[in-house]
Amino acid sequence: MERNELLKLGAFCLKRLSLKGQKELLRLAENEVPFSDFALAGLGETEKGQEFIAACGGRLSMTDLMDILTCCDQPTIDRIITDDRHKSLFLESAEINGHFVLENNAIYYTLDMDSTLLWFQKVLGWPGVVEARDASGKGLYGLISPHLKASAPGNRSPYMQLMRGQPAESVAGFIKIWGLDKLRQQIIANGWLEMTPVKQEPWGARLFAVTTGDGSELRFYEPDTVGD
Repeated sequence: MERNELLKLGAFCLKRLSLKGQKELLRLAENEVPFSDFALAGLGETEKGQEFIAACGGRLSMTDLMDILTCCDQPTIDRIITDDRHKSLFLESAEINGHFVLENNAIYYTLDMDSTLLWFQKVLGWPGVVEARDASGKGLYGLISPHLKASAPGNRSPYMQLMRGQPAESVAGFIKIWGLDKLRQQIIANGWLEMTPVKQEPWGARLFAVTTGDGSELRFYEPDTVGD
C-alpha cells in the first residue's frame, strides 16, 4: 500500500476510535512498541480496522502517527495534540509545510479570482479552485484549501471562500494557526514582504498581518497555549 493511502486509511480509523483508544495509539507510538491487545480490539471493532492493522504491520512510529493526524479532522487533532511537545512533533510532519491552519472559514472578496488564487498558491502555498464562473469566464465563487488532505469528506476543513466583490480595505481574515514563525518565513522566502512584524498580543497570542495582492489584510495568530 502506498504511504498516502496508508495515511488516509489510518485517519479513517483513528477518527472512529474512542478517546481512550486514540490516546493508547499515541502512547504506543511514543514507546515504539506494537499495538496492545486493547488497541487491537478497538481497531478490530472499527470499520477498516483490520485492513489498517495489516497495512501498518500492527505498529506505528510517532512519525507515522503525526503524518496520519495531518489527514484528520480538527476535533481528532484537538483530542490528541494537547501540549507543546506533541504540537512541535506534529508541525515536523513532512505532510505539511511547518504550519497548520486550525480555524479559518473567512469569506474573501476579489474582482479577479484567478489572480487571487495565484497569489495564495505562490505566497502562502495554499491551493485553490474556481468553482463557478460567469458567462465571460470570470470567477464568481471559489475555495482556498490550506490543507487538502484534511479536506477529505467528513472533515471540518479550514477552507476560505472566495466571492466576486470589491476587496476588503481592512481585515479580510483572522486565521488561527500553529507554526506562525514558519509561515512568516515561508512568505518571505516566496518573495512577499508586505507584512508586519510578529507581535505578542495581551490576550494571549502572537500575531502578524499580511497585505494581500488585492490590498486586503490577513491576520494570522497562534495562541500561547495549546487548546486555546
